[in-house]
Amino acid sequence: MTKRLTLVAVIASVAMVAGACSRGGSASTAGSTSGKATSTTAAASAPGDFGTLKAVCGPGSAKGATDQGVTDTSIDIGTMSDPGAAAAPGLNQELFDTAKAFTTWCNNAGGINGRKITLHLRDAKLFEVAARTVEACGQDFVEVGNGTAFDDSGVDQRLKCKLPEIPAYENSPKATESTLKVEPNSSPVEQEQVALYRGYQQKFPGSVKQGFLVGNLAPIIVTKDRFREASEKIGFNTVYDETYPITGIDNPQSYVQRMKDKGIDVLTEVGDPTALVALEKAMQTVGWYPKAILQAANFYDQIVVKNGADAITNTWVVDGYYPFELASQNPATQQYLDIMKTDAPGGKVAALGLNAWDAWLLFATAARDCGSTLTRDCVLQKAGAHSDWTAGGLKAPGSTDPVVRQMPQCYLALKATAQGFTVDASFLAPNQGVFNCDPANVVKLTGNYAPKS
Repeated sequence: MTKRLTLVAVIASVAMVAGACSRGGSASTAGSTSGKATSTTAAASAPGDFGTLKAVCGPGSAKGATDQGVTDTSIDIGTMSDPGAAAAPGLNQELFDTAKAFTTWCNNAGGINGRKITLHLRDAKLFEVAARTVEACGQDFVEVGNGTAFDDSGVDQRLKCKLPEIPAYENSPKATESTLKVEPNSSPVEQEQVALYRGYQQKFPGSVKQGFLVGNLAPIIVTKDRFREASEKIGFNTVYDETYPITGIDNPQSYVQRMKDKGIDVLTEVGDPTALVALEKAMQTVGWYPKAILQAANFYDQIVVKNGADAITNTWVVDGYYPFELASQNPATQQYLDIMKTDAPGGKVAALGLNAWDAWLLFATAARDCGSTLTRDCVLQKAGAHSDWTAGGLKAPGSTDPVVRQMPQCYLALKATAQGFTVDASFLAPNQGVFNCDPANVVKLTGNYAPKS
């Protein structure tokens, strides 16, 4: 096979919490479900309203050069990601496209208290995070909706220049545990979600042999280690744990044969949707699949269903936002899709875009509430004061609490097939709308996942 770098910004936070990290293809906006949305989100009624959030953006008379990047008429905001990476073109393009859409939508509504957003897209291209951070330090008020594969390489510089962020996701433990930020979806390294693992136990009672296959990259291996500890804490027995080169999986049938020989019931691949597709095609050839393939939210990606086609079997993905397939039943999700179509035509609609929009909403409402006195300290204080943040109805009530910094406890299961993704209420029984909300969905970890300096 042709070698290609398959680096993915695999995240502990987003992988569990949210629409997730996603690399390619537009998310479907149609599809049947085996669960029914019961959102009470009201449709937005004014240009700057979003879902249940009123006047996120709008005209005003804010004045003053109150902090770096702030003038009477504008606010300089940066978004950093990796779409220009030569080794992985388009990596997380949805972060940039969502930033463009939000900026256009918000400015058309009047800006934030009348100040218009000036957007700076900072392409780290995987290996230029530190350089882009230096640029942001000299110009930006705040970084919003950002996410990079090697985010640890920019943390020291960001903290040195006191540049705050409201990220779409964090990747490394160093970035996850850094300061001067508020996370729309909290992801403390000492916690991990086990929603799909609990769903498996209910669907297939009895002892469980599980396996992990992980891209051979330090931050991704840490994510796998956290998944492994969390699942073992609720009774899973790991009998297979192997890495694959970040240049891609050669001879996937050999990996499948080793899984089969170990007799695994459950597989989790931590890394790249393209690697999962290769594995499942090899499983189809070998004529063997585990009972379940349980994947983090970054696998909520059309690459899986389009490229995998009828080889995709026994595969479930966790999600913490209302999925695109339920947009017609959840006004906030539909509004996001409508804004992307209108204000970022041709832009990439994928799961991680919901994380980015979430971050932009949290920033904008905080900046709005700061009024004329728009400072970094004020934005962080206002953004961090929400004890029940739903991003206007994009996710379940009570699912996110930036104040406490608790990993969300509300999830749903999406089953992947050649026909697309569908909500599978039989795998993860809903108890709050389409979501399963339960403190038992999150476990406390005891392993040493502390940031490495």
